[in-house]
Amino acid sequence: MLIDAHLRCEGSESPWNVLRKLDQADIDLAVLLAPMPPSNRPLADAAWPANVNGWLARLVSHHRDRLAGLAVIDPRQPDAVAHVRYAIEALELDGLALAAGAWSPREPRVTAVFAQADALGVPVWCQTMAHPRELESLRTFPRLRLTLSRLGAPWCDEALAVGLVDRLRGVAPEDALLRLELSIAAPTFDSPAARGFGSPAARDRLAVVAKALATLGPRSIQFGSGLPLTASATELRGARRWVQDVFDELDVSEDNRERVFAGTAGHWLMRDAVTR
Repeated sequence: MLIDAHLRCEGSESPWNVLRKLDQADIDLAVLLAPMPPSNRPLADAAWPANVNGWLARLVSHHRDRLAGLAVIDPRQPDAVAHVRYAIEALELDGLALAAGAWSPREPRVTAVFAQADALGVPVWCQTMAHPRELESLRTFPRLRLTLSRLGAPWCDEALAVGLVDRLRGVAPEDALLRLELSIAAPTFDSPAARGFGSPAARDRLAVVAKALATLGPRSIQFGSGLPLTASATELRGARRWVQDVFDELDVSEDNRERVFAGTAGHWLMRDAVTR
C-alpha cells in the first residue's frame, strides 16, 4: 500500500489523467493540494480559495477511494474560518493545506483557523512558517492533527523536539499533535534555506532521517513526494525510491516502512481502512 500524502495540483488536471498517473506510479491513494496562487495573484484575492477549492472538490468527488483533497486556506484572511467551513462542510474536502506566508500560529486569525480544524476533526498540512516552538500554543486543540512538510525544515531538530513532548506525556502517535513529512525535498540540505537542519550537507541526510525515526518513530512520519502532478510517473517513483534507498541503508523493517508509506497518513486522514 502506498499513500503519497503531498501532491500539488496545477488546476488543469482531469480525473482520468490523475488516475492514470497514479496507476503508472503505483500510488494507491494520493493526497492532492488545491492549486496555490501564482506569485502575481496573492491569496488576499478573496475569490481564489473558493475557486480552487471548488475545482479540487469536483476533481476528487467521484474517486474517494484513490483521491483525498486538501483545501488551500490563507490563514491571514479575515474570512479564512468561513472558507474552512465551506471547504469541509459544503465541498466535503478532506482537510486543509495552509498557504505559505509570514504567519504565526499565535496570531488570533491563524489560531482561529486551527481551532476550526480541531472542531471539524480534519487534518492540516503546512510548511514550517514559524519556529516550531510556536506550535506549542496549539496543544489546547485536542483533535488537531498537523503535518509539517520536509521534516520541519529549516528547523528539523526543533520540530522533533516539539513532537517528542507528546511522547513524553504518553500520547499515542495517532493522537499526537505533530507528524512530519518525509519527502523528496528532504535531501536538499545544501540549500541556504535548509541550514537549520543541523546536518546541512546532503551526505548527512541519513543521520537526519535516522534521528527522526529514532525520536518520533515511523507512526509519526509519512511519505509525501512534494511534487506537482505535472511530474512524470518516473519522477514520482523516483521520489519514493529515494526514501526506499535511505531505508535500505538504515535497515528499516518492512513493518516500519509500511507505516511511513501508508499507515501514518491513513491515520492522519482517518482512512485507516485503506491501509489494512
